[in-house]
Amino acid sequence: MNPANVPAQSGGALASRGRPWATLPGATALGRLARMSNEAGHRAAHPEPVADPSPGEARHRWRNPGQLWRTALATCVVAVYTVMAPFGYALFMAWLMLPTRDPNRRGRRVQAIVRRAFGLMHDVLRWCGLLEFDHRSLRGRFPDGPFVIVANHPTLPDSSALFASVTDLCAVVRADLYRKAWLRPLVEGARHLEGGRGNPLDAARVVEAGVARLNDGFRLMMFPEGSRSPPGDLRPFRRSAFEIACRARVPVVPVVIRCRPVWISKEVPLLRPPAQRPVLTLDVLDPVDPADFGYDSRGMLQAIERRLRGLALDQDASIAPPRADGR
Repeated sequence: MNPANVPAQSGGALASRGRPWATLPGATALGRLARMSNEAGHRAAHPEPVADPSPGEARHRWRNPGQLWRTALATCVVAVYTVMAPFGYALFMAWLMLPTRDPNRRGRRVQAIVRRAFGLMHDVLRWCGLLEFDHRSLRGRFPDGPFVIVANHPTLPDSSALFASVTDLCAVVRADLYRKAWLRPLVEGARHLEGGRGNPLDAARVVEAGVARLNDGFRLMMFPEGSRSPPGDLRPFRRSAFEIACRARVPVVPVVIRCRPVWISKEVPLLRPPAQRPVLTLDVLDPVDPADFGYDSRGMLQAIERRLRGLALDQDASIAPPRADGR
């Protein structure tokens, strides 16, 4: 027989000769798996030689020496805080559990201690080269009397930087943190506010409590995004801070916060500092009077959000009351 006239046979038909089981369903897949297993075993028994990396490639496998140093320092700072913090909280709780006739007066004393503690913390971070920020640079930048600070929130040290820089400052604390047994005496004693859970009743309660703090002569700090800012963007602003300012007839002080490179954000953890030393800057803008917006919190929100978003993202924007034609 001429081989050229023999019809081509499939691999499955050839494999089935002398092996009737090869024609069963799934036999081809089983054979493929067996071949893959044999090949993997051969590669494991006879590995291919791997060339040594070049000196440049080997260096890239290691982190920047400055980054390693800052990681070690950050670890030491966390360790010291972990050891010392329980003693500080215990003293605060013992003091705050004592009865008082004037909670606002005691609240100002607690805030003064917290302000000095955060100032010392930022001094240590600056001396160690972990974070460049000097709270003394903001002296005289804020107006006298009560006001509401609204700011973007790129990193965790934003709040501690403001606490270290502003006297008589209250804040809205997240509800789950506010209700922790070990923290509640401190935040209540410092006259902070319990944040809401996103429903209208909680929002109304936060507004009333904020107006009461301002009427008592305190200042109020709020991050209208409600959480830390995402990378390269800002979350939509909430209206509570602006409603509080309109009802209390006090100015809003916008603050643009930048941290370059970013550290202690939701994407960059505490124990993974960047190779370069982060620089935290707080740009205090001119106060905004709610009267310029007819005490309309919505219009005020839109104008200040546009301004903060433009500056935080290096875009052009300005704060201006809405025109009569609504543009």
